[in-house]
Amino acid sequence: LVFPIYLSFSLPTKKYFLFYPVKIHSRSERYVEEVRPMIHDIPETRVHIVGSKCRVYPNAHQKKRMDSIFGKTRFVRNELISMNRSQEKPYKPITYGLLFPQVDDLIRKNPSLAKEDRNIFRMIAIKLIAATKTIREKGIDLPHVLERGKGRDRFTLRNVAEKKINPQFDKNKVWFPNLGWLSVHFSRPFNADIIQADFSRDSTGCYYVSFLLKEEYRLIPRPQKTVGIDLGTRNIAITSDGLMIPSPNPMSRYEGKMRAEKKRISKMVPGSKNYRKSCRQLARVYRHCQNIREDTIHKATIRLIRNNGFIGKESLNLEEMEKTKKAFRRKLLDVNISSFMEKLLYKADWHNRVVVSVSPYFPSSQLCCNCNTVYSEAKNPSITSWECPKCHSHHQRDVNAAKNIQKEALRLYHHYHGHVPKNPGYSGSGSPPLASA
Repeated sequence: LVFPIYLSFSLPTKKYFLFYPVKIHSRSERYVEEVRPMIHDIPETRVHIVGSKCRVYPNAHQKKRMDSIFGKTRFVRNELISMNRSQEKPYKPITYGLLFPQVDDLIRKNPSLAKEDRNIFRMIAIKLIAATKTIREKGIDLPHVLERGKGRDRFTLRNVAEKKINPQFDKNKVWFPNLGWLSVHFSRPFNADIIQADFSRDSTGCYYVSFLLKEEYRLIPRPQKTVGIDLGTRNIAITSDGLMIPSPNPMSRYEGKMRAEKKRISKMVPGSKNYRKSCRQLARVYRHCQNIREDTIHKATIRLIRNNGFIGKESLNLEEMEKTKKAFRRKLLDVNISSFMEKLLYKADWHNRVVVSVSPYFPSSQLCCNCNTVYSEAKNPSITSWECPKCHSHHQRDVNAAKNIQKEALRLYHHYHGHVPKNPGYSGSGSPPLASA
C-alpha cells in the first residue's frame, strides 16, 4: 500500500491543508481505481486556466485575410515536419532550439511570411513539439502533413502588451492585431486576463475563436449528499436516487438525413461545386449532432456536481467494449461516455467534489442492494428488472446497480481514507431541476 501525502501551504488569510489520495492496489477484485483530490477549508474562489469558444463573423476582407494566414501556417507546419522527419530509430529529438531557427529561416526565405506576426509561426512550433511527445509514445515519428481543404485550419495569436486583444461585450466585437475589429458572438461575458486567442475554421466554412483565459472561478457550495452513477447507452447516467438522464442519441435521430446526403454526394463529380456544397451540408449535420451531445453532457455533469458532494461511478474498459458488435459499438460512440467521465472529473476537481471509481469487475448489476445476494441471471442486459430470491425485493436493474456502486464507493473511501461525507444515501423527495452548464 502507498500512504497518502499531506501538504500544507499558506495564503494571505488562512492556512490550507491538501489531502492527496493516491492509487492503492489490493489483491482482491475490488479496489480504488481513482479518487479526485479533496481540499479542506477551501477559499470561495479559485483561479483556473479556462477556455471560451465563440463564433466569429468576419467580413469579406477579413475572411480573405484569415484564409491567407491559415494557408501560411499550414505551409510552415508542413515544412517543419518534412525537414525533421527521420526514417530510422531513435528519432531525432524535437526541441525549441531546433524548430525556432528553422521558423526564422523560413520567414527569411519567404517574403510573404514576413508580413505576419512571427509569434504565429512560433506557436506552430510549440504545438508541434507537444504533439510529437504524444504520438512518439505510440511509435510514430511526427504528425501527418496537412492538405488544403482537409481537416481543421487554425492559427494562434498571443495577447502581448504591444498588440493587446481588446474585447467589447456590449458591442459584441473584439479588436485583434492584424485583423481589426471582428464581430463575435460571446457565449458569456468574462472578466479575466486573455492569454491567447486560437482561430479555427471547420469543414462547414464557419469561423471560431477560442480564448484562453486566466479566470477567477466561484466555487459551488459543497452539499453533503452522496450518489452512485451507473452509465449506459439508453440513459447516459442513472443515479442511485432514481434519476435517469436520457441519452439524446443524435446520430440515430439524424441517421436518415445523413444517409440521404451521402447518397447524393456519391452521385456527384468529386471536386465540383455541387460536390463541395453537399459535403458542407453533411458536415453541418455532423456538427449539429456534436453540439447536441456536448450540450447534454455539460448539463448532466454540472447537475451532478451541484447537487452531490460525493460521487461513486463505475470504471468501464471502453477499448474492450468498442470491440463488441457493430450495433452496440455505434450506440456507445453516439453516447460518448469517455467525454462524460472526463467532464465530470474536471468539474469535480474545480468544485472540490470527491469522485471514486469502482473496479470494472465489481458485480454491481448482480447484487441485491438490500441483502447483497448474488443473482447471476441479472447479468443479461435484456433483463431490465428482477426480484431478489432471498429478500423478495423488486429491483430496477440500473437503479440497483447505481445503489451498489454508491455503497461500494463509500466503503472503499472509508476503508482507505476515513473521510466519509455525512448522511450517505439520498435524503429528500423529488429531483432538482436540470441546471445549465
